Order: sequence, then structure tokens, then C-alpha cells
Amino acid sequence: MDGALAPHILGMVGAISENEYEKYKEKGYLQTDSIGKNGIEKAMEEYLRGTDGVKRTTKDDDGNITTEYVKEPEQGHTIILTIDKNLQKVANEALAKRIAELKAEQPDHPFCGAAVVIDVHTGEVLAAVSNPTYDISTYSKNYDELSKAENAPLWNRAMMSAYEPGSTMKPGIAITGLEEGVFNANTTYYCGGRGGYQRYRELKLGCSTGTHRNISVVHAIEISCNNFFFEAGYQIGIEKMNEYSRKFGLGQPTGIEIAEETGTLATPEYAESIGTPWRPGDTVQYAIGQSYNLFTPLQIANYAATIANGGTRYETHLVKSIKSYDYSKTVLEKEPVVSANLNISKSTIDLVHEGMRRVGDGTGFCARSFSKIKNGVKAAAKTGTSQVKRKINGQWQNDYNAVLITYAPVNDPEIAIGIVIESGDTGVDCAPVAAEIYNQYFSGSESAMDLPQEGNTLLQ
Repeated sequence: MDGALAPHILGMVGAISENEYEKYKEKGYLQTDSIGKNGIEKAMEEYLRGTDGVKRTTKDDDGNITTEYVKEPEQGHTIILTIDKNLQKVANEALAKRIAELKAEQPDHPFCGAAVVIDVHTGEVLAAVSNPTYDISTYSKNYDELSKAENAPLWNRAMMSAYEPGSTMKPGIAITGLEEGVFNANTTYYCGGRGGYQRYRELKLGCSTGTHRNISVVHAIEISCNNFFFEAGYQIGIEKMNEYSRKFGLGQPTGIEIAEETGTLATPEYAESIGTPWRPGDTVQYAIGQSYNLFTPLQIANYAATIANGGTRYETHLVKSIKSYDYSKTVLEKEPVVSANLNISKSTIDLVHEGMRRVGDGTGFCARSFSKIKNGVKAAAKTGTSQVKRKINGQWQNDYNAVLITYAPVNDPEIAIGIVIESGDTGVDCAPVAAEIYNQYFSGSESAMDLPQEGNTLLQ
């Protein structure tokens, strides 16, 4: 049993608190009971718990004691998770390995991160890892150390941390502009390089990947041209960008069974709520994943899955089915639930898929790492970088987060991945993690995880 495999997902049980007892006593809970505290243990408490039995003990005149059940106890159910334990293991190891490599290059930076893998046709979460992590089997013994540890290993970054998406926002903006007829495959916007976006000179906006002159949408996705997307955002407008972003599930609940952060979708209303006016420059910066946008790795993975499958966003879920304790009956079989259908035209999807394909192939940003994907599998991607303020060596400094969305195979996508590495430079830093995940998934090995009634144990 590997207690470090999925602690943030499984969660744990603990002694019932006074508040929990008051809430659950009418359901038969006793003050001496244990209860799910977080993760699946908490979310599926009603199925995992079972029912206490009632014993009657009698003593006859000769002093003989007889005990019998007046009511037989009932075992709790078994939760079958969508998590592929082999994929989860590889994702854990690949993310830890990559973070260790980056840490070796910059020891003073507090590298950590998360990765989420989603089935693009169902919304099933096949893997969700957070780094640093911990071993749930020694949680109680090590709690004091864990609670004070650097980079908060108890925190579920995959579902509870929200990050600026950076340029991973661009495919969604491209879809918005194309679908709304703001531009088409042949439309070009001018890129004058760094400091080359002219509408808001005072903001000194420009392109960090080169001077591209007149550039169209597919090439702009491929080389991540900021100036194209600044102008795209200006032409589209904030209302339409927000409309599509909501449909993609950005800054929205995903439907996952366990605790998740909703994140923030940048809107004029949000700016007003924090006492800041919405400025024209916010609209154009929104289009490259800046402004107030903050999304979880789970959200960006599901956004990638929606692009991959052509525009259907599914509710994400971790529970595949619920079985009786002896597996003789199926209590619940989870069916895919559609949260939104964007009805994206094939011509639009083809253009965006082509731009993302180029990121993962040829001379694209992720090509070097993705060339290591086996079995002839090709992956599409979009990299992102977001600037943040972070305390390094006791001083607040400018730092970056690396963000990546990706899906594969490019011609018939099956899975999508969202990865964030805090203190990473660009999404390219995440690409080796994705490559290892793809190699495991496309190796043909598959294994579901069962959470038995007693909890905190994985059945092999």
C-alpha cells in the first residue's frame, strides 16, 4: 500500500468533533465515532460509513450471559475512483523529478506544483497530483512536522490553488474571436515586438517571443504572439471573452466531489468589488491570461479537455461507481454530465488544433520533450508564463509560474493535462512531466482505484 499515492484525493477519517456530532447525531452518530474529515472520505461519508448494529445482552438466573444482534450491522460501500493508480504514480514521480531538476538549477526558489489528467470524453479525473506531497499512512505521527513544513505539503494545489493562466488563455481567445466573426484564418494583426503594441503605449505592452510583423491566428498560437492577442482581445471585447471563458469553466466550479477553489474570472464587476476601476488595458491583458484571472490546475485541465473534444465541457468527477462492500451490487454508476456545449464550428476547432499541434511538434516550444513520447503518439499543447511576487530568501521578488495545457493524440484526443510549476520559467518546463504521463497512459496499462469501507487503504 502506498500512502503517498493520492493523499489529497483520498483524505482521512478522524474523531468526530462537537460541531460534527451536533450536525450528524440525528443520523445515528455517536460522540465516540470517527467521520470523514476531507477528500473522498468526507465527500462519500454517507456511503462509506455503513450502519451500526444493535446487540442485546441477557443474563439468566444461573448467571449465563447471552449476546445476540437485535439489528445486524451493515458494512459500508466501496467507492471505485476514476483515478488510474499507475498513471497517478507516474504523474507523482514525473512532477517530483522535474521539480528536483529545477531546484538543482535554482536552489533558492520554492518550486512546487500540480498536475491533473482528464478523460476528454467523460470528465473523469485520471490523475491529480500535488507537490510537495505527504504519506497519509504516517499523517498522524508526522502532523506537527507536516503542518509547519515549507511549501505546505498538506495543501491540495491541484484543486485548491489558483494561478494566472498566462498564454494558455490564448486558444480560448482564438476560439472566441473566430466563432464571433471578429477575425478569420486569414486576418493578420501587426506585431512590433517588445513594446510594439500601440493602442496603450503607457502600458509598454509587447511581444516576448519576437517581432512577427503581420501575423495570423494559427501562427500566433504556435509562437505565442502577445501582440496578436492584445489586438484580438481589444476587438472581441471583455463581455464576449467572459462569456466564452465561463463556458470553458474558467473561474467556475468544476463539479468535483471534493473541496475545490472556484478561482477568479477577471470582470469589470470583480474589479469594482475590490475597489479598482476596470481599465481598457485590463481587457487586452485579459486576452493573454493576465489581469485578475486566476484558475486552478483542475480548471485548466478541463478547459484543455473541452478544446480537445471540440467544445463539450464535462463535469469533472473522481467517483466512477459505488459498489456494495462485497461487490455483489452496484449502488451507483457515474455517467458523464455535460456542463456546457460551446457548439464550436469544425473550421474554428481545426485552426486552433493546428496551432496547438505546432507547439508540440516540429520546432514548437514543447517539441523536444514531446519527441520522447513513444508509440508514435503526437501531442498538442499551449505553454504559459505568469509573473508573480514571491518571497525568496526573505525578500519579495518578481518570479514566474510555468503553466501548460496539452492533449493527445492530436488527431483523436483521449486525455488532456493541465500542469503548473510554481517558480518555473515557462510552460516548456512542464512538458517533460506531460511526456512521461503520456508514455504511461499510452502504454496500455490501466488500473482503477478502490476505496474500501475502512478508508485510507488502496486495494491492489
